[in-house]
Amino acid sequence: MALVAVAAAAVLVGMPSLAQASTAAQGAADYAAGKLGCPYSFGAAGPTRFDNPGLVKAAYGSVGISLPQNVASQYSMTARLSFSQLTPGDLVFYGSTGPTSVAIYEGNGRVIDAGHPGTVVAYHPYDQSAIYGYGRVA
Repeated sequence: MALVAVAAAAVLVGMPSLAQASTAAQGAADYAAGKLGCPYSFGAAGPTRFDNPGLVKAAYGSVGISLPQNVASQYSMTARLSFSQLTPGDLVFYGSTGPTSVAIYEGNGRVIDAGHPGTVVAYHPYDQSAIYGYGRVA
């Protein structure tokens, strides 16, 4: 019953329904997986080079959701979650005093991100660094 009320409220305010949100998040995760092996490049948001917030921006852009290419701004635009609530397409934010990096949750305890200079878009364990929080875009 509560899910129906949330979905109805989302329609009233022009937000995606729960089913649409899940489809968009999975689409963003699929986009990111399609970029495996693309090299890291600071400030890049694709289509063949990425930094971490650039990969998130491009992945969600591929499903029609516009995000800034700034980790702190991406964090502020997401709903807070716990690890147990994560589904593919949710975001994992890293940092100790604030969000300084971001990755896309792929499921099974792993994320995909663009890494750092000299690396490529790849899968990593979700707890590869200090976790600041988890967020849901759609």
